Amino acid sequence: MAASVTVHRHPMAEPVTVHRHPMAASVTVHRHPMAESVTVHRHPMAASVTVHRHPMSETVTVHRHPLAETVTVHRHPMAASVTVHRHPMAALVTVHRHPMSEPVTVHRHPMATSLTFHRHPMAASVTVHRHPMAASVTVHRHPMAASVTVHRHPMAASVTVHRHPMAEPVTVHRHPMAEPVTVHRHPMAAWVTVHRHPMAALVTVHRHPMAALVAVHRHPMAELVTFHRHPMAETVTVHRHPMAASVTVHRHPMAASVTVHRHPMAA
Repeated sequence: MAASVTVHRHPMAEPVTVHRHPMAASVTVHRHPMAESVTVHRHPMAASVTVHRHPMSETVTVHRHPLAETVTVHRHPMAASVTVHRHPMAALVTVHRHPMSEPVTVHRHPMATSLTFHRHPMAASVTVHRHPMAASVTVHRHPMAASVTVHRHPMAASVTVHRHPMAEPVTVHRHPMAEPVTVHRHPMAAWVTVHRHPMAALVTVHRHPMAALVAVHRHPMAELVTFHRHPMAETVTVHRHPMAASVTVHRHPMAASVTVHRHPMAA
C-alpha cells in the first residue's frame, strides 16, 4: 500500500535508507555534497515527511505516528542533532537549527496547534511546551543567550513577523479561515517557511538573490500558491494535498532545481 518514494542524490553524498509502511503517502529526501546519512521510518496513516540535509550536517531521524500531519526539519552545517516525536492528532512541528547551536527537543501533545522558535549561534537551549488549543509561541534568541521557557494556555492569539536584510529565518503559521500571508525576504536571508491550514486564502513568497530555500505546505481546500525565485536560489519544494487548486512556479537564471509533488484531486 505504499505510495511512492523519490530520492535525489548529489555528488559525494553517503547512503540513504528509506523504510515505507502501509498507507504512508510519500517521502522526499534531498542530499547535498558530503552529507552523512538520512533514515526515515513511516507508520500507518502518516501524511508526509520532508528532510533537507546540508553539507557536513550530522544525522536526522524522524518517527511519524498515526494521523500525524507533517514534519519539516532543516539542518545547517555543524549542527548536532534533532529528534522529533509526533503523537496522534498533533498539528505541526518546525525546528530550525543554526551553526554550533546545542540540541533542541520538542514534544507536542494532542490537539496542540503550532510551535515556532528561532535559535541563533551559540545559544544554549530552548524548551517549549504547548497545551491544547494554544495558538502560537514565538521566541527570538540572540548570540550567547542562556535559555528560554515559554508556557502558553488556551485561546492565545497569533504572530506576524517581518524580517529585513541579513535576518536569519522567518516562520509564519496561519490557522483556518486566516486571510493572506505575505513574506518579503531580502538578499542574504536564510529561508522562509509558510504553513497554511484548511480554508486559508493565499500564500505569496518573494525570494531575492542568494536566498537558500523555500518550502510551502498546503492542506485540503487551500486556494493557490505562487512563488518567484531569483538568481542563485537553491531549491524549491512544494507539496500539494487533496482538493488543492493549482501551483505556479517561476524559476530564473542560475536556480538549482524545482520539485513539485501533486496529490489526488489536484488541478
